[in-house]
Amino acid sequence: MRGGDAGDEVDVLLRVQGEPLATSGGAAAGGGVPLTDVDVAREWVRLRNLHAVPSSSARVALEIRDVLLTAALASALAEFLRESVLGQIHVIRLVNVSIWPESHGRDTLYRHFFGALEAQAQYVHTLQILACSLSPGFTQWCAEKLLFKAGSLRVLHVHKSRLSSMSLASVLWSLLPGGGFLRELELIACGVNNALVLDPLNVFLSSPFSKELRSLVLDANELDNDAVESIASAFQKHEHPHIDLVSVAKNHISDRGARSLATACRDARLIDLRENSLGEECKTSLHLLYGVKHVRLHNRKSSRELHGDASLTGSIQLPPPRPQEPEEHWKTLAETQKMRSESALVEKVNNDLANLSLSIVSATAPGQEDSQPIVERHGESSSKRRYSLIHLVCVAALFLIIGYFLSFLESIRSTGFTFDAVPI
Repeated sequence: MRGGDAGDEVDVLLRVQGEPLATSGGAAAGGGVPLTDVDVAREWVRLRNLHAVPSSSARVALEIRDVLLTAALASALAEFLRESVLGQIHVIRLVNVSIWPESHGRDTLYRHFFGALEAQAQYVHTLQILACSLSPGFTQWCAEKLLFKAGSLRVLHVHKSRLSSMSLASVLWSLLPGGGFLRELELIACGVNNALVLDPLNVFLSSPFSKELRSLVLDANELDNDAVESIASAFQKHEHPHIDLVSVAKNHISDRGARSLATACRDARLIDLRENSLGEECKTSLHLLYGVKHVRLHNRKSSRELHGDASLTGSIQLPPPRPQEPEEHWKTLAETQKMRSESALVEKVNNDLANLSLSIVSATAPGQEDSQPIVERHGESSSKRRYSLIHLVCVAALFLIIGYFLSFLESIRSTGFTFDAVPI
């Protein structure tokens, strides 16, 4: 199977499977049922008998699904992780996992569980928390024991999970010390629009630790224009040469925030702005400036349907690369319209010149009814018009001279001057 980053495969899937509740809502409705120590032991025995773990270098994905994480279960998992030849855990996936109430020793089970995973932190490159209901204690131990030491973490997905702002912030802060490798960051429907969460997110995006980032998905987080502008500003402070996807679908973004994000993330292959409060003029300008294939505005599919479901594979299926195009990013719609109008004017002038340069005169010589039309070149036509103008000027000058001569004769007659005949 595949786990996490595209191209990285795991050899073994170790799954702790509970029984999901019949009601919808997953962890929000109470999660699955707790497994007993006997169930866990039976699962590990089955895996050992099948030789599921071939060697200490096997690449392993650990998945805990539909489970209420109790102290007994956490202790059993911790014991197995410490004592078994498990291989190298590359992927950790928690799906519909809930915690037992605090009175059942929640902090203790977290400490034991992540303490056992601490030795595996150097191998973990994918962490997925999907539809879970977790406490600040859980995420605190996760950050301290796992993420802070996972120097090769490349995929972090938090989808539709109930985490406090402080918990999510601690997870994001943990990306900085050993960062530099993260390629996929997905925070979907988990309350990002909060200063406690935005601060570490913006610090991460503006730092060299995000240089390898390929996809940033922040769907359904109630982001407003101010939040998106802060993200865009942070994104511009450092280069992201490998960025493919930036998605902020299903938020509360209007024209101002959309333009800021599109300008900051212009190098991304796809910017997803669906299901936001964008005006038609803004949509038109974004499509004109960046292209229909570059900015997605009208598709009603969910991000998982559009970009690929990462709940099982942990990878995002990106659209195929668009062909290389010249980087013509005009700053405003007015400049674009001006260029379009100038192009139209140039085209009209060229058409007019073409019509003037070649005029067809239908003329038929006597006795040659089927002869071809005579083609008169623009140069010949203009020459004839020039000769006609000269002729007209000459005629006017002649009439002017005659007029002056007649007026001269009239003046002589009025003075009484006569011409006398002189005999020869």
